[in-house]
Amino acid sequence: MSKLVRYYLDNISKEWQEILGKMKYPRLLMDIEEEYQKDYLVPRNMYDVLAPFVYCQPHEVRLIIVMNAPDCANSQSNGLICGSHKGVSNLAYNMVRELQAEYNTDIQIADGSLKDWAKQGVLLLNASPISKPSQEGYYTEMFVEFTNKLLDHFEYQQNCVFWHLGFDRPKKNYYTALIPMKEDGIFGSDVFLTINAVLVKMKKEPIDWLKIKREKSLYDIRKFMLKAGASREGSR
Repeated sequence: MSKLVRYYLDNISKEWQEILGKMKYPRLLMDIEEEYQKDYLVPRNMYDVLAPFVYCQPHEVRLIIVMNAPDCANSQSNGLICGSHKGVSNLAYNMVRELQAEYNTDIQIADGSLKDWAKQGVLLLNASPISKPSQEGYYTEMFVEFTNKLLDHFEYQQNCVFWHLGFDRPKKNYYTALIPMKEDGIFGSDVFLTINAVLVKMKKEPIDWLKIKREKSLYDIRKFMLKAGASREGSR
């Protein structure tokens, strides 16, 4: 048995396995492992391709954010769309800029992994879970059948909102936006407020987008104290 399939069986819930097994997902995992043996891929850690199915269970999913593939420029990709093991990806940074405008706040992102969103029932799904550096859509065809079946499941089995970031598959409860990379994409769209309004209309709990808010860290406090000390020295 492949290492990735074994990891899947040991770490992904039976609820997910029941759904994904019908879509021949373990066979896909074997194909993914073969690709990792051939080439350098994003995400760098092979096991991160399972990340969307780790932080929330199928019955908890209320929002699916899907985009075509992991950001091939993000070497720290953690398998969740826009998520990073370290730092903040460009896409996540732009999402925070839009959040700042919509909620009239100066929040800064605390955790670039975006796990806090995933834990609220947000399925952060890449239509193609792997990318080649500088060739973002290289594996799209390999996963299109699986991705369509998974989205079909959530469309017909439970009421969800779908947010498509460059993934062309309209749904009855959907909000579409361009990938948040260019000025004419996500900015000024009020996408986060709109999604929550749709969820409330569907009698579902809205997403607490501001869970990524950063509290003052020890590093921040030290910087503040050093700056304050320098100001006092300069005023003497």
